[in-house]
Amino acid sequence: NRHIRKLDQIARKDSFFFIIIRLAKRLGHLAWDPDSNVDSLINEFCRTRYGSGWETAKAVYAALENTVRIEGNIPYTSLKPAQQIAEAEKKLAALRNEVSSLQPSDSVQHEANSSRLLLLLDYAIYDLQIQGTRSSAPASANEKVEQMVRFLEANQHRGVFILPGKNALLNFKKRYGL
Repeated sequence: NRHIRKLDQIARKDSFFFIIIRLAKRLGHLAWDPDSNVDSLINEFCRTRYGSGWETAKAVYAALENTVRIEGNIPYTSLKPAQQIAEAEKKLAALRNEVSSLQPSDSVQHEANSSRLLLLLDYAIYDLQIQGTRSSAPASANEKVEQMVRFLEANQHRGVFILPGKNALLNFKKRYGL
């Protein structure tokens, strides 16, 4: 009980940590009651994290779930046709435009979270661009990977990305089979 109170005190000071704690509580709720309404848990998470832009954020997460696992670079999956990858990229780009055009949010924290959501979309779009390049023009995929790594390095301290050690470029080239 003392530990839970301490976590709550920390969480109140750091809203990102607070949101992680709330998400963990919701996941715990789901573990205790598998018949819970998952959509309402997702809605509550998005409302808490993104404020008035919650519906757009929910659409982004749904699109990322469907896009990354099918057209993205997931180990042991086959490279999809360039046209299929281009369509997925187009969907994510449209959602990125929607997120970036949201009205100023209810709070500074909601705006910061929306900014991180944009970074997540940018990364997914880079991944799809690399996949598309690998599918249609493999020789130029190296340049796309280098662009993506520069983007990740420039944004690594914004609370979204963790880069793999000192040789990020080498690791990503290996990950993409280059």
